[in-house]
Amino acid sequence: MNLTNTKSTKIPSSIGRMKHLRYCDLSHCYKVEDHLRELPKDIWKLVSLRHLELDDCNNLTSMPLGIGKMTKLQTLTQFVFDTTSRDSAKTSELGGLHNLRGRLVINGLENLRHCPTEAKHMNLIGKSHLRELTLNWNVHTVGDASDLEKDDIILLDMVLHSNIKGLQINGFGGVKFSSSANLLTNLVQLNLLIGSRLQFFELSLLHVKCLRMDNLARLEFIVNDNNSDNSSSFCTSLTDIFLSELNNLKGWCNCSEEEISRGCCHQFERLENLCIQDCYNLVSIPQHKHVRKVMLENVTEKILQLAVNHSKVEYLQIGFILNYKSLCGVFQHLSTLSELCIDNCEEFDPCDDEDGCTFYEIPKMKYLPEGLQHITTLQILRITDCVNLTSIPEWATSLQVFDIKGCPNVTSRHVGVEDQ
Repeated sequence: MNLTNTKSTKIPSSIGRMKHLRYCDLSHCYKVEDHLRELPKDIWKLVSLRHLELDDCNNLTSMPLGIGKMTKLQTLTQFVFDTTSRDSAKTSELGGLHNLRGRLVINGLENLRHCPTEAKHMNLIGKSHLRELTLNWNVHTVGDASDLEKDDIILLDMVLHSNIKGLQINGFGGVKFSSSANLLTNLVQLNLLIGSRLQFFELSLLHVKCLRMDNLARLEFIVNDNNSDNSSSFCTSLTDIFLSELNNLKGWCNCSEEEISRGCCHQFERLENLCIQDCYNLVSIPQHKHVRKVMLENVTEKILQLAVNHSKVEYLQIGFILNYKSLCGVFQHLSTLSELCIDNCEEFDPCDDEDGCTFYEIPKMKYLPEGLQHITTLQILRITDCVNLTSIPEWATSLQVFDIKGCPNVTSRHVGVEDQ
């Protein structure tokens, strides 16, 4: 039974009588009354059901009592805890669903704070077929420090199976992130989002390839102890890093710039994509030699220089670089650059720079710097809303893609350049 995007306003009340039903998809049921806040109470009678899809059912407040009896379930994309209701399923009912596989989102973990040890009854370690797991705490739930500290117990008691490959944690209220996830030898993707109190990160990234950390306001260092097991081999597999709104982040590790320059600390041997946004206090990043794509926004010019130094960058996008005035020294290592995007750098005047290029909302730019033509691999150039730009140089015609928009003062350009 597929009710995805259904125009019906209610789930059929007779669903509990469909004892031979094996597949039920209730995803994206926007027309359902109250946007599907509850599942039918007798849904547990569907003892033959193998797959229950609940994607984008964000208004679900609980799971019905008895759902743990649906032991043949292989797909259950969402489970919600509401301990305030006597008619809602508890952790032990999730624990009984041994055959779940694929991906699972667990919502309402803040409701376990009154009895955090209940988390162990989920028996996540017994779910060997799960591959992706998302753990959500509601960040809008009001609680004092003592309540939030219980998240540490919840996380520790949710012992995960080593077959998990993707883990996302939202709204964790603890100060220290350390869990059984250190035993996840197959973990390749880790997302940590919205942790206003998180200060210490104690989790091995030995096998992780993709790391995303977003809105962790108090985190200063991703690695705090360079003498621990999380040292030189801590991040050898990383290929993609996304850091955003880490306002207090100072560096990847708590070590001196001299140690970083000598390569004594962490090195990103396999890193290909690096994105850093709104990390105002970041002063250092580990060495990397194989990065191909770099995106920087609201960071210092020093981080820009470190990000592109001794690398094989093909795509570079920068914006809102603090006190950014010149590209001197930035392009000297970018012989492989094929696309460059610069926007919202109000202090940047490329006419003072021999090796400059600008694209979006650069009010001081009147001319494209001739030095850019020496980057022989440059293929794409886009110029948008540079209101004082007056002309286009001849060398720009060699580019494969050249877009210019919102530049009303351009009065001359070489034949063959199309204004798109």
